[in-house]
Amino acid sequence: MSAIALSGPGDFDGGEVSRWAVSFAVVLGLHAAAFTAIVAYRSATIEPGEALPAVMIDMAPPPAAPTLAPSEAPPQEAVPEAAMPEPVLDAPPDVPEPDVAPPEPVLTAEVPPLEPLPEVPPVEELIPPTPIVRETAAVALPPPPKAAPKPKKVVEKKPEAKKPPKPVQARRAEQRQEARRPPQQQSGAQTTASIASNSSGSSAASRASWQGALVSHLRRHLRPQPGQTGAASVRFSVDRGGRVLSTSLVGSAGSPALDAEAIAVFRRAQPLPAPPAEVPGASFTFTVPIRFTVR
Repeated sequence: MSAIALSGPGDFDGGEVSRWAVSFAVVLGLHAAAFTAIVAYRSATIEPGEALPAVMIDMAPPPAAPTLAPSEAPPQEAVPEAAMPEPVLDAPPDVPEPDVAPPEPVLTAEVPPLEPLPEVPPVEELIPPTPIVRETAAVALPPPPKAAPKPKKVVEKKPEAKKPPKPVQARRAEQRQEARRPPQQQSGAQTTASIASNSSGSSAASRASWQGALVSHLRRHLRPQPGQTGAASVRFSVDRGGRVLSTSLVGSAGSPALDAEAIAVFRRAQPLPAPPAEVPGASFTFTVPIRFTVR
């Protein structure tokens, strides 16, 4: 709305009051006509039974005391702007509520109280102590071969020519002379046989002692395999310096780990004990069983 300049209180007269009254009546009539037209339009478009939206009317504030300036022209009548109607919002359609089945009745059964069971004395579980298992590996060498007895030389006795019988007195004299003589040395054939017998006996004893040293030496270098038992046979050759010349598996223990250890012990135990001087030969070959046991 535009502002209207009014004259002061000294210039106010009856004509001005009547003009203001007519202006107010015109404005009020315009608002009433607009309101009637809006209500008629709404009633024609809205179906019966629907809620009507509220209609807002913007009323102009009451005019203040008119004041007129002495040198200004008569004021122009201000026509208040009609308020625009608010947009119509359609109410959301009613959504039917889903049918909810009534809850099924819960059947409860009464359980009779249980009779208390008699107390059972606690049973103590006795756990036997776990025995300590020590794994050891045994190596056994075959018994030393017995020295074959050498055939004794048979000395054929030549038949002596019979001498004519001596007189009794002559024979007695010869017997006395033989008794006075020192004991003679053994014959050359008997001496050679005795020396050979003694040397073969000492050689067999030295060989047996050497084989025992081999067994002890291999046992010290053998590594037991946890949880595995078995026996493997190994053929090996050794020279006079105790160096292993060759090894071969001739009997499996049934486990690759045991077979590998049976071969590896000879490589790990070098040099082996050397044979004594009494044992002849440049190299020696043995077949030894190697047993893995749990004790």
